[in-house]
Amino acid sequence: MDERSVCRAPGCIRLGVQVMALFPLKLPPGMSRPGTKYDAKGRWFDGTLVRWFEGVMQAIGGWQEIEEAGSVLDLTGVPRGAHAWRDNSDEPHVSFGTESKLYVFTSGGLTDVTPTGGGGFTTGGADAIQTSGVYGNGN
Repeated sequence: MDERSVCRAPGCIRLGVQVMALFPLKLPPGMSRPGTKYDAKGRWFDGTLVRWFEGVMQAIGGWQEIEEAGSVLDLTGVPRGAHAWRDNSDEPHVSFGTESKLYVFTSGGLTDVTPTGGGGFTTGGADAIQTSGVYGNGN
């Protein structure tokens, strides 16, 4: 019998598979994106909806659907971005931009605030891609 496959731990049962030891990973808190995954050896490289509390990674809330009068919001177009804020009276607001409309959602409901007339709102394509907008990027 191969010496590496012998189970010697108290209560260990060999079921025809090689026994593997478990050991804790001590990775420092926070994401490290120095360049590539190989540059971040021994660190968390990527993650979403997590935070660190007292050095331990924890899941945070996640996504929640916004409902208006008991139904999910009905937007015209493909959403391209959202921005949430609170006004000076602590009232929450969320704005949504699609390729053809601009909306603001408050406790009063969804309002179309798309500029009209010669106001300079340029619609985009439903299949457009987003770029950084930094000088030198794009076409």
